[in-house]
Amino acid sequence: MLATAGLLLGAGWLGWISVVFDPSSLAAWLLPAAALGAYPAALVLRLFAGRLKEELASPYARRARALGLSLPHVILREVVPNALPAALAALANSLAYFATGAFFVEAVFGIPGLGRLAQEALRNKDMAVLAALCLVFAIVVLLLSASLDALQRWLDPRVNRTEDHA
Repeated sequence: MLATAGLLLGAGWLGWISVVFDPSSLAAWLLPAAALGAYPAALVLRLFAGRLKEELASPYARRARALGLSLPHVILREVVPNALPAALAALANSLAYFATGAFFVEAVFGIPGLGRLAQEALRNKDMAVLAALCLVFAIVVLLLSASLDALQRWLDPRVNRTEDHA
């Protein structure tokens, strides 16, 4: 819906981009990228802002401010590292949205890519191509999710802690 509205507004009423996709034009990539990234970005930023607010009100942040540390120092050194893992987890959960959303964005904006290939395979009932594309997207989502998980383990040492609860 956002992609269709963006194309109608950007190409139809305002005339910023051409209706026919031109991969050499930077302006042609802006609306598809915005349409694909708007929902996950809003979700992650909303969660991150909420976590920042909670962490700023925490006792350790108030203590750091009472010790005379500047607000930017407290935010960058104390609060952000504690708020970032939740945002990364939300981003990891949004990876499947990027993969499936790309199909629709490619269709609306006429971008040649794997989404269009999948549409043609559906139209032609080519199950081998569809299975291969599903496998490729599953591997990409898996690799990106594993990368974000490794980044989260690196940023948050509490995740690495393994305690024996026997």
